[in-house]
Amino acid sequence: EPTNHLDILAIELLENELIQARFALLVVSHDRAFLNRVTDTVHWLEGRRVRTLNKGFVEFDDWAAKVMEEEAESLRRLTKRIEAETYTFYRSITAQRTRNEGRARALQQMRLDRAERVKDLPRELNLGVDSGGASGKLVADIKGVTKAFGDRTIFKNLTTRIIRGDRLAIVGPNGAGKTTLVKVLLGELAPDEGTVRMGANLEPLYLDQSREGLKSDMTLWDALTPGGGDSILVRGRSMHVAAYAKDFLFQEAQLKQPISTLSGGER
Repeated sequence: EPTNHLDILAIELLENELIQARFALLVVSHDRAFLNRVTDTVHWLEGRRVRTLNKGFVEFDDWAAKVMEEEAESLRRLTKRIEAETYTFYRSITAQRTRNEGRARALQQMRLDRAERVKDLPRELNLGVDSGGASGKLVADIKGVTKAFGDRTIFKNLTTRIIRGDRLAIVGPNGAGKTTLVKVLLGELAPDEGTVRMGANLEPLYLDQSREGLKSDMTLWDALTPGGGDSILVRGRSMHVAAYAKDFLFQEAQLKQPISTLSGGER
């Protein structure tokens, strides 16, 4: 995942270098734009199988959708065949025993095949985001905010307003102070000058890039239920921790594993 901590300029430099390189390249990445530019073959690891597309990632979405449609149709035909064979089997239960035993074995094998295919179906990630409780139109009113560390000024005289529904991106090279700005807005750092006035009834949600809020020796269960117990309050209703974790594609067995065993994406 070579682009995870690179700024935009560094990613572009890396892309150009790899495009011109004459060596073979095997890359694992979630950066779709990066994959679009540097790949000419895709190996798709999904459902315990590896499928290969002999084209670049730019063609992946259409190809993957077609593969999934074909898999679903194949599974539908298998299900219909099992239903027909089951009906025929029970109708001929009094027929020749040896023939029925062979049919029973074939039927059992089809059922096992179907169970394996169902097991390999892609799971759906439930990332529904609650819109939150009633709050005002204003999210934040930032006036003349300045922040410095020693002689280095990170940003100066920043003035802007954030309104409910806005989608803002903070971009800049590594070390420019993007995270510092976010922490000032959240109130984790005080500005040297200026004011940050937050709107009424806000419940900020913040995902920091280094996952500083997670303790590596803590289990996934403990991380999801910091107050103890086996349930979580989700959108105003109680939900069992295992059901909540399943929405994010975690297996129940992972709930008792330490955070240190999870991949970066899972964390």
